[in-house]
Amino acid sequence: MHLPGGEVRTYGGTMPTIAISIHDWPTLRRIALNPYLAIGEAWMDGALSVETGDLYEFLALCLRNADEAPTHWL
Repeated sequence: MHLPGGEVRTYGGTMPTIAISIHDWPTLRRIALNPYLAIGEAWMDGALSVETGDLYEFLALCLRNADEAPTHWL
């Protein structure tokens, strides 16, 4: 994951390799608060781009990890 400030964070370590860029901090905040809505909006607005892999692989990875996510971060 490429963050708006240029920092790169790596998660996992298994295939497939997916790299995304989030282009601004407000988008990252929206994704953290409501990922199911904000990821699609960010993609459509150009605030999130898939650098390695494609959109379908990124969404498949998100769905695989959705089962492990807590129901709400609060």
